[in-house]
Amino acid sequence: MPGIAGYREKEMRRSVDKQLRDSLARRLEARRRKVTALQNDLLTGGGILYMDDMERVVGRLQLLIDRIKTASYGYGHSSISNG
Repeated sequence: MPGIAGYREKEMRRSVDKQLRDSLARRLEARRRKVTALQNDLLTGGGILYMDDMERVVGRLQLLIDRIKTASYGYGHSSISNG
C-alpha cells in the first residue's frame, strides 16, 4: 500500500525521539538532584552566599527538564534551546 512505509518511518522517528528525550530528561534530573544535594551541603556548611546562584542553576535545570519532557515529538532542537 502506498504511503505505509513513510508512515512507519515517521512513527519510528517519533518513538526514537521520545526515547532520546526520556533518557536526556532522566540524566538531567540526576544532575539536578546532585546540584540540590550540593546546595544543601553548602547551606549546612555556611555557604549562604551561594544560595541565590545555586537556586538559579536548579531552577534553570528544572525548566530545561520540563521543556524536554513536554516538547512535542519532532520538536525542533532550536526551540528547546531558546529560552
